[in-house]
Amino acid sequence: MWEQIAEGPRPDGWIEIAETGWHAMISWYAGPGNMRREPDVDAYLRDAGLPPRPRGYRWFLRLPEGLDMAGVDDAASRAVMALHGQSGNPRYLAPAVERAVTDLYARGQENTHPCEDHRAHDGRREFRGGPRRPHRHSPG
Repeated sequence: MWEQIAEGPRPDGWIEIAETGWHAMISWYAGPGNMRREPDVDAYLRDAGLPPRPRGYRWFLRLPEGLDMAGVDDAASRAVMALHGQSGNPRYLAPAVERAVTDLYARGQENTHPCEDHRAHDGRREFRGGPRRPHRHSPG
């Protein structure tokens, strides 16, 4: 039945189905006339020249030190815009995104120090975009 579902953009008033077994079962019984499908993350990854993610998992990301996801998105978007001026085919965007993200994580490694949890005593738990300010321990 899954292959009978029409491919195309989501029609107005339709909702995206959560990626759970429960919602998949509800969708199955709703029938192909009540569903649409769009190419998934794997199609985007394929277009970028990357392998698909294995199925059946939930995925988690450790963010670079001092950034939230909006900061990571912003850095990647700025790198793409600097090279291309606009978004487009993932194959052309991937090198800029790779450089931006690997730079963010490399910068986070440079800012590590022996302190158990420096965020607990420097008061900054989240910093949006830009470089992380140097950390200084107070004497004693």
